[in-house]
Amino acid sequence: MADACTDGTTLPLTLPTEWTAADLATYEQLRTTSAATKTEPTTSGVTLSLHHPLAKIQVISTSSAPVYLTDAPATGTITLDGNPTANIPTTAGLVQLATTDNALTYQGYVLPTTAAFGILADKLLTLTLPAGGLQAGTSLTTSDMPGIDITEFTLIPCTTPGTLASVWPADTPATKVLITGTLNADDISTLNSHNEITHLYITANVEDNTDWEDLDFYGSSSITEIYLAQATNIGSDAFFDCTSLTSVNLPKATNIGSGAFFDCISLTSVSLPKATNIGSGAFFDCTALASVSLPQATDIGSSAFYGCTSLTSVSLPQATDIGSSAFSGCTSLTSICLPTGVQFIFSPFDGCSKLTTLYLSNYYPEEEFDATTYHNYGEHTWQHIYYGYRGTGDYLDPASYTGHWPDTTTNP
Repeated sequence: MADACTDGTTLPLTLPTEWTAADLATYEQLRTTSAATKTEPTTSGVTLSLHHPLAKIQVISTSSAPVYLTDAPATGTITLDGNPTANIPTTAGLVQLATTDNALTYQGYVLPTTAAFGILADKLLTLTLPAGGLQAGTSLTTSDMPGIDITEFTLIPCTTPGTLASVWPADTPATKVLITGTLNADDISTLNSHNEITHLYITANVEDNTDWEDLDFYGSSSITEIYLAQATNIGSDAFFDCTSLTSVNLPKATNIGSGAFFDCISLTSVSLPKATNIGSGAFFDCTALASVSLPQATDIGSSAFYGCTSLTSVSLPQATDIGSSAFSGCTSLTSICLPTGVQFIFSPFDGCSKLTTLYLSNYYPEEEFDATTYHNYGEHTWQHIYYGYRGTGDYLDPASYTGHWPDTTTNP
């Protein structure tokens, strides 16, 4: 066998155990031909069947931890230009993938294999290989995002801002999309024009965070799931009257605009761990929403959850201001967590006939509980009040508190 290929690659090869952007560029250039015999050029040219001898792995990860492959194949062979096979050893154990441009996509190359191996970031996952194993020249994309089967999604990489329209699949309507890279205002406009989308998953960044406010699926009857990994602001009426929407996951969003999810009557799951401001009427008439936890929210706008008739519990341990009619008409609401010192605008609990239990998230156990102050907290009459939060545990769990008023009653 020759010691070097025509492109300067020396054999045997050794794959990196820690991929870098430079490594990706180098190994992307490695190409072989499947021709078993020497091919002579002719006047009409020569046809070669070229392929990559390795398989590309791409992981979409929402974790800030490095991404590793575990138990990837340690040794293997390839055939170059009909020459005998050449060994490609790697070090057994962890293989660290390289971060690409949007800091959420990790890539590297591995040997073709039929054996399953894993992905390690903040948790360990088993990488499911396609039928027949991972073949040379193929690419496998997977994800650690909650509830997503990456094989069902169309991956749309927008590596250059402003090019989403040009890379959008033209032949088949893309209904389940995973968009990576970096977007700008033009790309947001492109997104808004695709009313066929049912599952919108975006890990891409934007050039200007205010561009997120222009996302507009007002009245879409198609969209059912939303996962926006980097979105910080959701504009007013962004998903107004999206009657098929069932799930919203916005891990970095801090501001939810007025009417953002108004009349989303099928919405059952909302994850807003960083949200601080919920605009007026943001979840107005979301009649299927059963529970809401907003651990960082301080401002709840007027009529924010008006008419959420299935809502049974609400956790707002950091709230400072709650607008008028914020929970009016929540006829199934039974319990809510609030801190002391909240500013209530008029009566936010009108029509909440089943609301009986208040959890005070910041009332300390050594304080003497003042029933006259809190019995009608928020212009509402409470039957049970829990105070003295232990510092850990569910804010809506009586076991997380040391005090209960009235202390002669049985916990509900």
